Amino acid sequence: MGEQERGNFNWGLFLPGIAAALICIVLFSGTPRGIYNNGDYQQWSAAPLSDIDLVKGISNAAAMLVYVSVYGIGLILLTNGKKRIDQQVKAEYRLIAIYLLFSFLMSYPLAFQSRTHLPGDVGDEYRFIWYLNWGKKSFLGFMDPFHTDTLAYPVGTSLIFAEAMFPVSIISIPVQLISGVIFTYNFLVFASMVFSGYGIYKLVRYLTGDYNAAAISGLAAAVMPYRFAHLVGHLNLITTQWLILYIYFFTKAMGERKKFDTWMSVLFLTITAYTGFTYLFFAGVYTGAYLLWKLIVSFFNKRGNSKALNEHISVFTIVATTTLILSAPLMYLVVSEYGLFEHPDRTFESVINSADLFAYVTPPSFNPLLGPYVAGVEGKFSSFVSERTVYLGWSILLAAAYGVYQLIKSFKIDKKNDMDMVFWVFFGLFCFLLSLGPYLHVLGDVREDITLPYEYITNMPVLSIAKTPVRYSLIVAMAAIISAGYGLSRIKCKSKMLVYYVLITLVVVEYLPIPYITNRAPNPEWAIFLRDKPGDIVYELPGSTYSEYFQVYHDKTRLQGRLGGRMPKKTEEYTSGVDRDSKSMGAYFFVSKYKIDYFVVHKQKIDSLKNTLEYLSSEFGNPMYSDNDVIVYDTREKR
Repeated sequence: MGEQERGNFNWGLFLPGIAAALICIVLFSGTPRGIYNNGDYQQWSAAPLSDIDLVKGISNAAAMLVYVSVYGIGLILLTNGKKRIDQQVKAEYRLIAIYLLFSFLMSYPLAFQSRTHLPGDVGDEYRFIWYLNWGKKSFLGFMDPFHTDTLAYPVGTSLIFAEAMFPVSIISIPVQLISGVIFTYNFLVFASMVFSGYGIYKLVRYLTGDYNAAAISGLAAAVMPYRFAHLVGHLNLITTQWLILYIYFFTKAMGERKKFDTWMSVLFLTITAYTGFTYLFFAGVYTGAYLLWKLIVSFFNKRGNSKALNEHISVFTIVATTTLILSAPLMYLVVSEYGLFEHPDRTFESVINSADLFAYVTPPSFNPLLGPYVAGVEGKFSSFVSERTVYLGWSILLAAAYGVYQLIKSFKIDKKNDMDMVFWVFFGLFCFLLSLGPYLHVLGDVREDITLPYEYITNMPVLSIAKTPVRYSLIVAMAAIISAGYGLSRIKCKSKMLVYYVLITLVVVEYLPIPYITNRAPNPEWAIFLRDKPGDIVYELPGSTYSEYFQVYHDKTRLQGRLGGRMPKKTEEYTSGVDRDSKSMGAYFFVSKYKIDYFVVHKQKIDSLKNTLEYLSSEFGNPMYSDNDVIVYDTREKR
């Protein structure tokens, strides 16, 4: 079976899941929720459904539908090699629309707040807001995207190890220009869900030929707990679609040896490379494992093994060589700037950020139905909730187990897609072992007497790059979902559709995170006020979690700037010196030394606010701007 097989979707498949999600929204929309985060219990609550402005909410969701539809149709045309919209494109667009609807429901209330709120609880999302804006600014201004002087001025900083997602920034420029950066961030969140689901749908359909099984698998991939766990601010980690589409096309290229699939593999692998090193590494692990598997299978398959061996090597060589050429500027910067950064030993982090043995079968505490019963268990797992949440879902695991059973029952070594399924079973188990880290974790207890495979590869060249073993859980989830799709495609009983209805409903109930935590983006009024004012250098007291976000609006140069990631040693030393001087020097001398034009005070973060403001006013005169949160002094004439 494969891409040539035809079939029709049963759109009614998804109605029970949609109904289940809607019922849960009505029941739990305003219910207080809580999670254990690194040992501390944190509680939040979302606004009840009655408090949502339906007019604005529906308007936001409708705008999101338009953007995702436009990009989605473009992706469908691209991945199918078509120049016009035909019946296949329309069918796949309807599937994308269904995935988007589930994404709206499962992440409630985010879609209704997409112009004013961000998912998460004030974390790295504001760093990625800065990355999106910088990608747009550097692209339209023909500037170096991997270095900026607008932070840590005048030393600046390299962005080579920042996972700044430049292809995503460039692709999203039209959305940024029309609807702003907050909406764009949320657009990318929903696009990652929908397009990742679409990629898994394409892969499972190719492997099984079953449209319904593939559609269900795609839905599971779109809304899996891994995605909602990292939605708290890890935009780079929820952007899985490029990796998934690469895996789909490379699988097809190795199986059918068509030029189109080979060049699409190059395209999506190159995008993956420029988007971030984490998934580029995963792509490399998959490619090496899959190539080895295909070579072994071709060698033991008596029919035309020599020709197959040569074709597999040829496809791999084209993809690897072309991608390396296209990624050469990136690789050159990595090699040339590697020595400029500190590379601390992160062995301890690899121990903490390992999957617990029971985490794969323990529902996340953010699930409103199951969470209250497992919160105490999940709270024992190490690391933060974003890293420890690796739940696969019992419904998906049962379907995957049935798929493995059917695979064993009807296995034939010369059956191409059977061999691909066997690969995913073994590759999933391999990544499962790696995700457990160097030592076994059992309900939070680190068993250092039980050494696991990760311990032996953690210091090996290339493989040592991944210092957060729990993130291999993405590949484990993909393997489970693909195996589940295979199992669903092998159901032959008369009640097959009933099984599908029940499974979709269970997936929704098991994966449900509503109400999902969101935070309102702070008012950037003071930053907008500064935007057109003369002068360029801004200093904030103290540096705020939102500083990068505010810089998007005032578009000036900051004396500080860490972006929450790694910085070159020279930049680290400079910013540390600025911090020391800010504490030891008088305000006038500090401003004069660093030629600061605007001195910004965040009121809520100053302990002795009255004394601080009296002192600064005596040095710089009356503030040029003041509101409930911020005071801005114009220091240009005082330095």
